[in-house]
Amino acid sequence: MVLGDGAPFGWKSRVRTLFRTGLARRASQWAGCMVFNSNATRDQFSRFVGAPACGRVIPEPLEEQPHSARPRERGRLIFVGRLVAVKGGIDAISVAAAIPKGSLDIVGEGPQRPLLEQHAASLGVEKRVTFHGWKSTGEVARLMSGAMCMLVPSHWFEAWGMVGPEAIAQGCPVVAYDSGGIREWCLPRYGTVVPHGDIQAMTAAAREWMSRMQGGFDTSVWHAEAHQLWGEARYVEQYTEAAQAALQAFQKKRR
Repeated sequence: MVLGDGAPFGWKSRVRTLFRTGLARRASQWAGCMVFNSNATRDQFSRFVGAPACGRVIPEPLEEQPHSARPRERGRLIFVGRLVAVKGGIDAISVAAAIPKGSLDIVGEGPQRPLLEQHAASLGVEKRVTFHGWKSTGEVARLMSGAMCMLVPSHWFEAWGMVGPEAIAQGCPVVAYDSGGIREWCLPRYGTVVPHGDIQAMTAAAREWMSRMQGGFDTSVWHAEAHQLWGEARYVEQYTEAAQAALQAFQKKRR
């Protein structure tokens, strides 16, 4: 196991996790309703802590960003995330290198950036990979709207993976490793899930989506669909339902 920054899951982290597991088990016994951001995290909780009496899945809401109709750049891929080992930036560069005339926007920062730059140079694609650093939400949306495919080569358990739905909302298909809750939003209509760590499968899927996009595949309706599925209005509706379920459970216990 690793932490969010890719560091080993050491003994101190293990002790803290065991302590928190006990707290979580007690919380699940008295809570009227427990909320998880994906079915994957709820399944993990049920497996290692215990199934809650009432559990609801409420994904993170999409930020309200307008859909950009700017032309997409042929061969352009995008990766958004922290530049740490578990996010798979090296895999994203390898995919871009394997696609003739493919280019890659990397949005994010982190300790692995020098290694990623070296990897791009070693493959001879340093001029085809652009490191943007961190950008504002609006700037990230603009970059997504100009790409033909997003890569999510995450090597760790993604509780949800917010960048995928954000790309879909900008009409950008996603190719992702099968990790955690990613399969719950990376539906066949919006992208392709490939086996974890399979760079060749990710490359093939990315090329297929890019070919479809170059052929005029229309994704303009994805913005409305994404916000219907994961937007703020749906988020409020789901939390209202969860609060009502918790209240009913509380009232039942008092009887």
